[in-house]
Amino acid sequence: MKQITFTINEKAQHYAVKESFKTIRANLLFCSNEMKTIMVTSCLAHEGKTTSSIEIAASLAEIDKKVLLIDADLRKASLLRRMKQTTDGTIVGLSQYLSGQASLDDVLYETQIPNLHVIFGGQCPPNPSELLGSRMVGELLESIKDEYDYILFDTAPIGMVIDAAMLAPYCDGAIFVVSVDEISAKFAVEAKEQLEKTGCHIIGVILNEAKQTKNSPISKAHSKYYSHYGKRSKSKK
Repeated sequence: MKQITFTINEKAQHYAVKESFKTIRANLLFCSNEMKTIMVTSCLAHEGKTTSSIEIAASLAEIDKKVLLIDADLRKASLLRRMKQTTDGTIVGLSQYLSGQASLDDVLYETQIPNLHVIFGGQCPPNPSELLGSRMVGELLESIKDEYDYILFDTAPIGMVIDAAMLAPYCDGAIFVVSVDEISAKFAVEAKEQLEKTGCHIIGVILNEAKQTKNSPISKAHSKYYSHYGKRSKSKK
């Protein structure tokens, strides 16, 4: 594997946010040991799912969990933009692997964070939903499941395209990122129901851009970037 430099989003350096992701990490650790392949999705773009995916992966790696973060948003892959490339040559990713153009060794990359590896999205394919629903996804997970404690998929917004629903059957659970100021409660519920139809258990909700309440321990300066891990969803699995 080639090594690259991991670049953390500046907003996510805030103490309040770091503590929030530690809380999310603790909730994940209390889940079943079988809850290791997890997808992170949202209703729309720009709700913070990629930042959440990165922070969760990094937080787990900090406590010596071996983590693989996969950019499965093949239509608008953004994980590579969060990295500072220090390798020569073209970066290949998940789309090339799923279409048979690259091997697993070709698409696996180390980061400067110990225990954290990544697979980028790769070139945008003409058939992203078909690739994500193909047997190659199952073969990928079968070949790496014993190598990692957690495998995180950063997926396309389920409220916009079907891609996340195609990937959901391969995952043990899902984390739903909701930006409070971006969408209505009705749209969030509809997106949640779409995800539940896949049979994938929703293990938590991250409320992004949540407003400070009177009893919140977070200061006003921090409240804009505060995230909260929601109650366990009653999924119809």
